Amino acid sequence: MIDGKRRLRRISGFWVIVWSLGAIVLPVYGAGRKAPPLAQADALIADKRYDAAIQVLTGYIRQNPENFPAVQRRFQQIIRLRDRYGALANEIPDVFEADRSIARQLLQDPRNRNSTRLLELQRRIESVL
Repeated sequence: MIDGKRRLRRISGFWVIVWSLGAIVLPVYGAGRKAPPLAQADALIADKRYDAAIQVLTGYIRQNPENFPAVQRRFQQIIRLRDRYGALANEIPDVFEADRSIARQLLQDPRNRNSTRLLELQRRIESVL
């Protein structure tokens, strides 16, 4: 019976040590990582899926109001990107006003993209989208 008690103590001691190491190592290991929702929002922003990123960030901030600065930086990034898109979209009428032949060409053949200014604007818009 004594051997059984010693064995039980050894096993119990082993698990206490393992649990203690886990309790110490895991928080230190995860300290440098982003919270999963923030990493998910970053991935969505990189994929230019801004509405989905806003939904993730909104849900995260409700659960973690203490992380407001990190969430605010991401919201500001989305706002800057959308503002850039809006500014580029506002240039479209200017391109057509400057060269009315572009509008005629596109009406005749929508695949016709001969205007370098229109192509450049399209490239800039696509880089933001």
